[in-house]
Amino acid sequence: MKFKVSIVLNKQLVLFLGRSTDQDDGYYIEENEDTTPVGHEMDESDNNITVIDLDSDDDDLTASFDQADSTSDDIPGHSLSRPQQFAVNRLTQFLRMMNITAPPCSLPPDQLDPILAEFYQRVRKCGGQEFGSGSLKTIQQFLENYFRGNNYPASITQSSKFQRSRNVLNAKVRQLRRHEESSLTMRRVDVDRLYACGQLGDSCPESIINTLWLMNTIRLNIKGCKRHTNLKWGDIGLQKSSQGTEMLVYHGTNWYVLGDSKEPSRCFINLYKKYWSMRPHNALSDDSPFYLCTRQHGFSSIRYGNKIGCVLKRMLLIAGLPQDKKISSVDIL
Repeated sequence: MKFKVSIVLNKQLVLFLGRSTDQDDGYYIEENEDTTPVGHEMDESDNNITVIDLDSDDDDLTASFDQADSTSDDIPGHSLSRPQQFAVNRLTQFLRMMNITAPPCSLPPDQLDPILAEFYQRVRKCGGQEFGSGSLKTIQQFLENYFRGNNYPASITQSSKFQRSRNVLNAKVRQLRRHEESSLTMRRVDVDRLYACGQLGDSCPESIINTLWLMNTIRLNIKGCKRHTNLKWGDIGLQKSSQGTEMLVYHGTNWYVLGDSKEPSRCFINLYKKYWSMRPHNALSDDSPFYLCTRQHGFSSIRYGNKIGCVLKRMLLIAGLPQDKKISSVDIL
């Protein structure tokens, strides 16, 4: 029977092996990578699932460190830190599911390498979710520390004897990173949500600042906290093209923005004009800060300051979106 790995809530680990889905998931494997499963195939109707009580596992790697049982689970290396012990306990439970009761550090490299390959491929958080790419690499390093502390004859992170398991781990990390990058990319639907909850638009001074920041970032290619913080009112100006069309120009660059007649509520020029009308008279000179601190119904003449660099995270937090989302496309506006 083939095993599939899944960790469920109520502090139990269900380890059961299943068919590799690398090809179906678009999982990138180098030509020289060997990812042959350790287990054997199991019919979907097979319900022989072994439940192992871990006594310590939570659905988040970091939280698991904090809540892990301090006992060593009869594993050599009692001086391991709790995070390292957590990783070793995971591997030990995996071995027991395969009817291997010997401690991991007692297995020869030719036996341990394919086991680690399967372990990296199948290990999951509580509830069955994948660990993050960084967490998987951390687990590998914790295991490396464990083996080194027990005078293991080869390094699982460097030795050619563990090339197979490293290939599997690195391929899975690449897959996870692509998924993470995709899921953390700002999309049009995210911008729509920010408008819907009032974080973008012209409903209040704070939403005007937020929208100006986003439009400057995307439409005028102004990136980085320092550039936004040092931006002057005179750096951006309203002009007309040779055809008489209004446009905003970022002076000293080739970047400009035309009006948007299809969505007037999201038109950069309309927003810029409203911001202009709400600025104090003593903040309209060219050397005045572009971003001004907000008041209840308007703006002061004081520079918004370095907190302009937190605009995106603050908007995402209030809107209930992941704060790690990144702007990588101009098509979201």
